[in-house]
Amino acid sequence: MKRTPWFPANVNPVRAGLYETERFCVSEPASGVHLAQWNGANWSYAHDCGFTLAGDRMTMCAWDGDQWRGLTEETK
Repeated sequence: MKRTPWFPANVNPVRAGLYETERFCVSEPASGVHLAQWNGANWSYAHDCGFTLAGDRMTMCAWDGDQWRGLTEETK
């Protein structure tokens, strides 16, 4: 699957949809690369991943180095 370059958290996506996010949280296991949903205003987790449920709001912090990238092909 093709992806866009990484963008810092202070740059919002132009389109709503599914994105890969990389977070650098102090508390584990929130750090790492996860799929997230951008609704045009807020981020949320795209799936259940053990520490959160799909749809739970997610905070992206530019000062922590959080970033996102788009998927250039539709996911299946």
